[in-house]
Amino acid sequence: MKSALVAALAAAIAVALPASPAQAAADPRIVGGEDASITEAPWQVALLVDNDRTLRKRAFCGGSIIDPQWILTAAHCVDWRDSSEPLLVLSGASDLDQAAGGTQTEVSKIIIHPDYDKNTHDVDIALLKLRTPLEVTDRQRPIDLPGLPEPDGWPADGTPALITGWGNTSSTGRNMPIQLQKATVEVIGSPSATTCGDYAEGKYFPESMLCAGIPVTGGIDACQGDSGGPLAIRVDGTYILAGVTSWGRGCAQPGYPGIYARVTSYVGWIQETQRATLGSITVAVDSLTIPDDTLCAQAFNADIPDAGPIARSCGRPGERTVRIPHMLPGSYQVRVTTDGPLTVPGWWSPAGPQVDRADAGIVRVTRGASTPVVTQLLQAGAVRVAVSPSPVDPDSVVCAVAVPVGADAGVAAECLQDNESTIVLGRLPAGRYDIVIRDPRGIYATQWYPGAQTRAGAKPVTVTVGSFTSIAVNVADPVAPPGPVRDLRASRPKAGGDGYRANVAWSAPAQGTATSYRVRVLVGKRTFLEEELTDRRLTLTGMRPGRNYVVRVRAVNVSGAGPASSITVSTPR
Repeated sequence: MKSALVAALAAAIAVALPASPAQAAADPRIVGGEDASITEAPWQVALLVDNDRTLRKRAFCGGSIIDPQWILTAAHCVDWRDSSEPLLVLSGASDLDQAAGGTQTEVSKIIIHPDYDKNTHDVDIALLKLRTPLEVTDRQRPIDLPGLPEPDGWPADGTPALITGWGNTSSTGRNMPIQLQKATVEVIGSPSATTCGDYAEGKYFPESMLCAGIPVTGGIDACQGDSGGPLAIRVDGTYILAGVTSWGRGCAQPGYPGIYARVTSYVGWIQETQRATLGSITVAVDSLTIPDDTLCAQAFNADIPDAGPIARSCGRPGERTVRIPHMLPGSYQVRVTTDGPLTVPGWWSPAGPQVDRADAGIVRVTRGASTPVVTQLLQAGAVRVAVSPSPVDPDSVVCAVAVPVGADAGVAAECLQDNESTIVLGRLPAGRYDIVIRDPRGIYATQWYPGAQTRAGAKPVTVTVGSFTSIAVNVADPVAPPGPVRDLRASRPKAGGDGYRANVAWSAPAQGTATSYRVRVLVGKRTFLEEELTDRRLTLTGMRPGRNYVVRVRAVNVSGAGPASSITVSTPR
């Protein structure tokens, strides 16, 4: 991601600054890296000049998605640009030739940090605002920014970091393949270190720069064309954007690591810049049904009735307000809910919450302001099912289903989670329900509350709005192995094109539940056929004349197989 040399430092320092679109039209890679898929770094984007050349020759820098409508990149990637010349962002693609699955989005605004110094490369950071927000998928999604305030001593010396991009793969020549590259480097020096490798004093500013590479030996580094791309550090399973690829001496040279803009120093500026150019929606509710519920809100484009949410935000448990940030000015519809079982997602309108989107009101967002929305929560009822004994069989998956009385299909279903003994069937409209207890693994028999084997014996449960109805069920007795199958019978063999054939059928066992049937057919001591069936029938084909075929059938469930039932099918001589 270093694209050219700055004249004043040509003898010493190579900078990732594209001097012109012609020089920048490269297909870049990492030195010492390997091929990568965009799903490994879905925040990675390529910056493109908008001309009629091939895609790979239009890419000149990288960047990181930090929000569906915002890209973070290096200031030197965009400070030379004519503002009248369109700039595009390519997201969601691994290969610059095919760009399969990728999206090209026009940049509507370039915001360079006001303290950027092109002579010293200090504060080398810029924001790009996209004309339309990106759809968040597994191929293009934001990377998290560091928290505020900056974590003490983060990132520490020796911390591994992921670099990605389409920059030059050669430290001595020019090699611009098309596939996204990745490599692992490490942070060199603590945030308070005043030097980076063998760079001269006064070239490295630790408060705004971050040093990362391979200590002493070099060999792995970002290079020309990788500028603006991410230096990402994994923290508790999640990648955090720690640096923006900025400059260095050559590429991967011993003693000269890559230097990155230190993102922790600019989180405040990033957030303030986003707020100044966008609006937001602040949603407040009059109360929470359950005091520690988490309030959530979604914003939908009011001009596209069938489209999904374009933004979503949740507050902290127990808070009655939630803010949806970074909204483009425009018209929206807002859906409000909580994570609790006694509230139903409802659409805001001036007349009160609505169930259907067609009845939702319009929320208008203006630049630099937060639009307030005050509403109520649509309430529902819930059934709390206490399952005993606790814990249940570790191999079981005990579930409860609420079926409205008189209906055939359930409207809510939940299963026990690890180490829990209570199932909550929530968001139920007021009414009467039959509750079914099921174990998909079959370890416990299906039962209708309060323990009936059939629905005819069920006791309906009455649900009222804003409250829990509690019931208890017992699954103490695991299912026993089934008894023998009944009515095992066979048709008379008939001649076919490949020998004789006969149909064999049977009925379910009188005792126990069978999930399948194990069939074995013997001719003397030789096994002619062996199958596991869910149907209670079997067609034997290819039977030789003058033979006795012994058919043995066992009913099977999760607890084991029942006794064998046998029948002999004899073919004519």
